[in-house]
Amino acid sequence: ITIYSVENTIYTLRKELFNKLDKIPNKYFDEHDNGELMSIITNDVDNINECLSELISTITGSIITFIGVILIMFYMNILLSIVIILTVPIFFIIVSKMSKKMNEYFDLKQKLLGELTASTEEIISNIKNIKEINQEKYFFKKFDNNNNYYKNTSIKANMYSYIILPINLIINNLSNILIIAIGSFLVLKGQIKIGSIVAFLSYATMFKEPINDLASIMGTIEQALASGRRIFSIIDYPIKQSSNYQLNKIKGNIEFKNVYFKYSDKYVLKNISFKLKEKTTLSIVGETGSGKTTIINLLEKFYELKKGTIYLDGIDIRNIDTNQLRNNIGLVLQEPGIFKGTIMENIKYGLDIEDKEIIKICKEIDADKFIEKLPNGYYTEISKENNYLSTSQKQVISIIRCIIKDADIIIFDEATSEIDLKTEKIIYKGINKFLKNKTCIFIAHRLSTIKESNNILLLKNGEIKEFGSHEELINKKGMYYNLYNE
Repeated sequence: ITIYSVENTIYTLRKELFNKLDKIPNKYFDEHDNGELMSIITNDVDNINECLSELISTITGSIITFIGVILIMFYMNILLSIVIILTVPIFFIIVSKMSKKMNEYFDLKQKLLGELTASTEEIISNIKNIKEINQEKYFFKKFDNNNNYYKNTSIKANMYSYIILPINLIINNLSNILIIAIGSFLVLKGQIKIGSIVAFLSYATMFKEPINDLASIMGTIEQALASGRRIFSIIDYPIKQSSNYQLNKIKGNIEFKNVYFKYSDKYVLKNISFKLKEKTTLSIVGETGSGKTTIINLLEKFYELKKGTIYLDGIDIRNIDTNQLRNNIGLVLQEPGIFKGTIMENIKYGLDIEDKEIIKICKEIDADKFIEKLPNGYYTEISKENNYLSTSQKQVISIIRCIIKDADIIIFDEATSEIDLKTEKIIYKGINKFLKNKTCIFIAHRLSTIKESNNILLLKNGEIKEFGSHEELINKKGMYYNLYNE
């Protein structure tokens, strides 16, 4: 029963964590390392598992023994029973005094474990770059410092937890001395027999066993409490209630009206206002950090809009169900999302489409050649670790996935940044027919690829400096003109 109960609790806890991570806004992930979150999901949940397993198995039988022994002791001698019971508050007073320090060290220990996991994840994921810049010693020292700090904190936390048991044993021995002393006095007065004292000492030992067991796992309990606080900091994270407004079919009219946005203290978008009609294209250009991707993040509701309004077909997107909104938008990010599985599985994630239709579309956009050269073609197993696909080929996979989604709004966030010019032209030539009659937004670093857009928006320091067609902006001979002719 204990095993079944604990494992079901841990299963539910992990499930709740993952469900909440799916709903938490991107801002939370910006403020927390991936390694720290991994540590919470694995190490902290395991700590809860270990504590529950020990606690339930320890306490379940002890409670019955504890109650039974108290009844027998009071039946035998009330005075000696009171002497034993009075030692219990002493133990809990000492534990409560030490718990504050234990909480402090165990909280810090779990926090440092998260940082150590994050440091490890950072080093392993960037090991090639570290070797290339010949900085193995620097990162080893950084890891060693984190590891050493965690070790020292762990020692302090465990010292506090382990010292509780010997303190409790001292208290127990003192209570035994009192029982013998008082019992001897009662024997001399003829009120009890010597055998009763011996029996009473046996019952006193049984009475203290649950407390001794509790003392022996106090460290496990404190560590679990520290882990619980970290786990529930995610589960209890406040989530804004999603709107119930459902989108069945959209036209694709987009309007930003007086939009301001900041990730921390500094505004990255300032008074952004523009309109994009359905079935037209918009290219957003500007320097790195000018706010191009932030516009896309807000349109996709990756971040909560605080000031200003974004309309989709005249509806404030804050009033649109988030899942419905994203179902109607196809997005290709600069960093392609590739998952462990076959090429075919990576293309059709979440889509109900037959394999032959996918192969047909790949041929139409001239993206089938490199796929068919792979060991098993469309059914080649890929992952982030293997080297079957280059970064540019991964971007092509992401583009195919977006095209097959057949959303009414298509967004390319520097989706071809790693693709060479020749391949880029071939890809765009192939996908143009799939982009017809759709509202398209392109964030591009190559100005030569955006001339065909109906509208061009030029950003600088989070502000719109110019907006219009390629010809209009060239004729203005302003910032876009200078940027285009550099």
